[in-house]
Amino acid sequence: MSKRGTLRLLVAVVVLLGGLAGIAYGIFWFLAMRALPQTAGTLTVPGLNSPVSVIRDHLGVPHIEAADIPDLLFAQGYVMAQDRLWQMDLQRRLAAGELAEIFGERALERDKESRTYLYRQTAQKA
Repeated sequence: MSKRGTLRLLVAVVVLLGGLAGIAYGIFWFLAMRALPQTAGTLTVPGLNSPVSVIRDHLGVPHIEAADIPDLLFAQGYVMAQDRLWQMDLQRRLAAGELAEIFGERALERDKESRTYLYRQTAQKA
């Protein structure tokens, strides 16, 4: 094969790999963005008695306006779950002694401690 043919083959391989990398990046970006909560526009949520307004400032901090306290608290819980569901689930697992289910053996001692001190049962009683 001549130098020119080798160069063409090399360029074709680089272009192909670049295209595949671009497609992989696009798929990753789409999946990552799809997992994020909706923070703009209008959203219909069952469970509210009247419309609630959630405005996020330039830092992403939610400001909630509602006609009554139950709707306000519902919206606050919804927004909290949008922003911190992972943290809420982690705290629940910590109290229940279930961290090893997701982190493996390295979290087993912490789970034993949580179960020994009965954190979950104490929280349920409270």
